[in-house]
Amino acid sequence: MQNRYHYKLNGIEHEIILNHTLCIEDTPLDEKILCSNKYMLKYINDFLDFNCIEYCLLGNSVLGFYVFQGINIFSPILEIGILSHYIEKFKKIIKDLEEDSIEVKFIDEKCVDEMGQKKIKTIGCTLKTVFLDKIKTVLNIYFMESDEDSISLYNLDKKKISLSSFYDVFPIQKKVFEDFQISVPNKPVNVCSAFGINCNYIVFLKKNKIQKKKIVEEVVETSENVWIENIQSFMKSFF
Repeated sequence: MQNRYHYKLNGIEHEIILNHTLCIEDTPLDEKILCSNKYMLKYINDFLDFNCIEYCLLGNSVLGFYVFQGINIFSPILEIGILSHYIEKFKKIIKDLEEDSIEVKFIDEKCVDEMGQKKIKTIGCTLKTVFLDKIKTVLNIYFMESDEDSISLYNLDKKKISLSSFYDVFPIQKKVFEDFQISVPNKPVNVCSAFGINCNYIVFLKKNKIQKKKIVEEVVETSENVWIENIQSFMKSFF
């Protein structure tokens, strides 16, 4: 008889089959946090699809799809990727996000172009809003650089993440995610691996309430600190 893990989301019972590649010892985050994350992903999925901007889940979010076919019930971190050639188009429509009470902050990095000239490069952005019971929800967007062989991006810590094959991400596919469809990379396991997640043995270790609260607070605090550091770095570039 197979071991099974049960949890509830939106009042609906979910069941996960446990095997030698998956070990769950923890309990899910507060259901209100999970529902808020689900609403955020559904919103951004519909927003980007409407504006014809292709994206896909990355990091902890693609792990959620791989294991739960939905929200990662143990992580408050939401992560997606958008190709860098959509940056200017995305910047032109952020007013629509702001009108829906979503705060948008871009993350820039100083770099040197092919001509040896210093420039400011946008590597990502964070979207922050409030859902149920004033729960802060943060989504990280990483702008992906591509060539015919590989994909690369920078996370919020400005650490470079490389995918060895263009086809790890493309073609991006629509897959069932909770009660809607979402965009996922072509090879979720390879994408997880690039983010340091080993899908051959996934373990969600038990954490107490204090540890979980700290994890949630750190997600919001980290995003806010990145915004502050980014503004300071941007201002320094003019002096």
